[in-house]
Amino acid sequence: MSQTSSIHIFGGGTLSHIRTHFAITAAAYGETARALHALLAKKKIPSTLHLTKMACMGKSDLETNSDIRKRTEEILADPNSKVIIFNVAVTDFDGQIGDVPSGKYAERLKSRDETHLPVILTPAEKIVPLIKQKRPDIFLVAFKTTAGADDQDQLARGTKLLNDSQADLVLANDTKTRRNVLIAKGGTILCDTKDRAQALQMIADAVAVAAQAKPAPNVKKAHGPKNIH
Repeated sequence: MSQTSSIHIFGGGTLSHIRTHFAITAAAYGETARALHALLAKKKIPSTLHLTKMACMGKSDLETNSDIRKRTEEILADPNSKVIIFNVAVTDFDGQIGDVPSGKYAERLKSRDETHLPVILTPAEKIVPLIKQKRPDIFLVAFKTTAGADDQDQLARGTKLLNDSQADLVLANDTKTRRNVLIAKGGTILCDTKDRAQALQMIADAVAVAAQAKPAPNVKKAHGPKNIH
């Protein structure tokens, strides 16, 4: 995918291969990324969508966390990049069964064979904190998903991601209660609503402002390729 703008929107879900035809997935299909892309288009602000295979019927070369990390590093290396909306659902864990190293082409499990081998899970390396570490000037929007969390816990988790990643905005959303809390730097709550469209519109408005802002002085940006694939 060729770069066409300074705003980059990631969407969809990734997977972590364990064996051939067996993987851990973070199920997500890119609806939010597409919605933000459309909202910016209405403002006549171009943005580049980076959707995973899961989000576009296999028509992408983004499938695993490693693919997302590589694409992110390419974007960070481009001095024209200003905004990253990191809405991709990356797998939080990698897994292994027995002593067979995991991989896309690892020995296939046979369902006819009785086995009670457990899947051993290990935390996957985080990607989003690397963005501000490498490019503090990037305007970063991150997302924290909970499921059935109470109001206090949802806010606490969103705030932790905000602080850990140094993001400019975090949308903490709960898939069960449908509550959306948009948190800005310093812990300021910009909106607390069950109207997701309202929260996304506020993100698009903030991104539009950030995209038009001039780079901060004394910020050194890495030089990278004009196109990313």
